[in-house]
Amino acid sequence: EVFTGATFGAAPGLNDSTGIDSLVLGTSTGRIMGWDITDEVNGTVEEGLSMTLSEPVRGLLLADCCSGGSNDLWVIEGDYLRIFMFMSHSLVEMPRSLEIGGDDSRIPMALHNVENNATEFDDGILLIEQDGAWSTMQYTPHTMDYTSTTIVTLILAISLLVLLILRPEWYVIN
Repeated sequence: EVFTGATFGAAPGLNDSTGIDSLVLGTSTGRIMGWDITDEVNGTVEEGLSMTLSEPVRGLLLADCCSGGSNDLWVIEGDYLRIFMFMSHSLVEMPRSLEIGGDDSRIPMALHNVENNATEFDDGILLIEQDGAWSTMQYTPHTMDYTSTTIVTLILAISLLVLLILRPEWYVIN
């Protein structure tokens, strides 16, 4: 197991103004480990992010995916780019189908956000270095609207509760 990716920046899921930085390392076996520097003056370091993926980690980047105000974790796992967003203390993966080829075991990345007036989120230009050459690609964040799903779920839950109260039969309970 060797380190194949490293990134340093504002801790994932936290606003830049908190002053907590993170060092995140990825390995050839798919492990991702992070440490949060909570107090630079006293050198206080705490264990942070920890994940195990199924493919080797080839690249890591801490950057704000969608102008949400906090860093997300960009991971090149095997041949694919994955973006993990931290929302309300939970981890959500942004679906991507970006395939990163090449034979490099390590791939440096950088991100530049570009304003998109059509949405509240910014687009971005992702820069990837392979075999000594940089390539770029523009991405647009894909967001899901959970409002309709929440309403349907709430109506279904209330309907089942009313049915359970009115007809406490075995088939309703089951």
